[in-house]
Amino acid sequence: MENGTDCCSWHGVTCDTISGHVVDLNLGCESVEGEVPIQISHLSKLESLHLSMNGELVWKETTYLEEACTKCNKFKGVASIRK
Repeated sequence: MENGTDCCSWHGVTCDTISGHVVDLNLGCESVEGEVPIQISHLSKLESLHLSMNGELVWKETTYLEEACTKCNKFKGVASIRK
């Protein structure tokens, strides 16, 4: 928690109700463009990442997810998403 904000209350963020870990990021239709931050791969309990209907995205990290929804984007670089 930084500056008294709880990221679990942010739009598009879902946290496990017991552990409080971020388990889902839904950034679909949010006009996201550019490089996907390396910090996404630091979310060790992240299960789902939704990036559908955004702009041009650059993915440089390998991450392990149960689900990745990336429809209707323009990807640059190498995306490596593994289950």
